[in-house]
Amino acid sequence: MRFHTAVCLLPLLLPATAYAQSVGGIPDAAASPQSTLSMADKNFIDQAATAGLAEVQNGNLASTKGDAQVKKIGFMMVADHTAMNDKLQTIAQANNVTPPTTLNPADQKIASKLGTKQGAAFDSDYLAEEKQAHVKAIALFKQEAASGQNPALKTFAQTSLPVLTHHLTVIENADPN
Repeated sequence: MRFHTAVCLLPLLLPATAYAQSVGGIPDAAASPQSTLSMADKNFIDQAATAGLAEVQNGNLASTKGDAQVKKIGFMMVADHTAMNDKLQTIAQANNVTPPTTLNPADQKIASKLGTKQGAAFDSDYLAEEKQAHVKAIALFKQEAASGQNPALKTFAQTSLPVLTHHLTVIENADPN
């Protein structure tokens, strides 16, 4: 009799179990949450993430290949952009967005070019690339700070702008040999 009751109740329990897993329990793959970010906010995440990855990669190069001044700048870029990348990653994940984890082709080309340089040529090219990258980043972050839809991303952009502006000032005041 117990076996018969269990078999009869099984069809009633299975839908309830599936419902509990997709709503309050363990999420199933088919019910993965969608991001509610605007397309502009998603684009900001993509652009800021790839720019941040490039800053860390190129900063690592500078911290090993540059003269003393450029090494110091490279270390600063790695530290500051790693922290910014981590904050951006946290915001993206909270909004069900996966930021890029690899350099885009243009940034990969720059990193490859810098990797072939030595001495004063490296320092000069690195500083020139950094200046361009930071001018673009500042414009991107200003745009997000002014018109982003997601409050966390707007705050991230606003609080990152002074860091980016400081970087640009340091780069512009560096002596490229």
